[in-house]
Amino acid sequence: MDDILKKAMFQEITEVLEQIDGIIEKYGHSGQLVYTAAIGLLEEEGEDINKWSLAYGYNCRDDDEFTEFMRLQVKAYTDTTEGEPPALTTGFSLN
Repeated sequence: MDDILKKAMFQEITEVLEQIDGIIEKYGHSGQLVYTAAIGLLEEEGEDINKWSLAYGYNCRDDDEFTEFMRLQVKAYTDTTEGEPPALTTGFSLN
């Protein structure tokens, strides 16, 4: 992907992340709803190391909350890839 298209794509992704913040605020869930979003673009595939460009957004309050939320994301991913249907509410506990 050429640099102009990549820049345009990541600009649109950044706008989507800003829209997420607006939605959270709109429904009054600031401080109650945690999200992370990552969009990775593989730039170069190597034998040992791959080079990625990454657009990333989050609203975690601190490192501990971020760490716990990432752990829950891995658990949710693992559960859904093992045949369980994806669900919006998983019943996981955060903090």
